[in-house]
Amino acid sequence: MKFHDKELNKLEVTLNLADGSELVCSVTDSFELNGKKYFALQALNPDKAPDLSQGPMLYRVEEDAEKNPVVVYIEDDLEFTAAANEYSRRLS
Repeated sequence: MKFHDKELNKLEVTLNLADGSELVCSVTDSFELNGKKYFALQALNPDKAPDLSQGPMLYRVEEDAEKNPVVVYIEDDLEFTAAANEYSRRLS
């Protein structure tokens, strides 16, 4: 799976959490909906294995000036619901 010629299974995203901690995730899926791009992220254990005790997390993806993906928290409930429904549909 690729996103702008980058292998998604090799992408790691570090999320800065509200409590000041960081959570390292892998990108498990990428999809587009209504002209916006989304990533499904899976938390990683310290040994870089997927932490399956946590479910996948959805984030909108934007791009920086160099076309690198930048994950953005989805604040709008309707947008999140639509993205979650699309992700669920893709899994079935």
